[in-house]
Amino acid sequence: MNKDLEKNDFDSTIEGFCKCGTSLDRHAGLGCLYRPASPIKYEPIDVCDVVRHVPSGENWVVACIDGDRLYWAGYPFGGSAALSDCQLVTKASAEDRQKLLVKLSELTGFEVPILRARVRLTKRAPDAAPRPPFLDRLRARRG
Repeated sequence: MNKDLEKNDFDSTIEGFCKCGTSLDRHAGLGCLYRPASPIKYEPIDVCDVVRHVPSGENWVVACIDGDRLYWAGYPFGGSAALSDCQLVTKASAEDRQKLLVKLSELTGFEVPILRARVRLTKRAPDAAPRPPFLDRLRARRG
């Protein structure tokens, strides 16, 4: 290819922007002739993650996910938004997630985040073992 065609006066860009005009911090590369698309990395949103609610521009801490609804931890408690309107900002550590689940489960009330936290923390009790034979003998002596 001719070097004159590779670089021309239109190739100079403002620092922090791609030649297509998109800022580099928002650039996904999709449909851009100058930069390849970055690989899409999917991380599911979970309790204690920080998300950005696109319509309002607010950042929220996630209290729980229930189907296609995201419930936030904060005021007003028990509020929800469409999960599709939210973007993951920061992934929480397992330790922070566990702490929030415990705090939510200790609250009184029947809001969805409280109930979901209780369910998530509840461990299934083992099935009852058969009664030991000595209990039957004891019961026979008494009765």
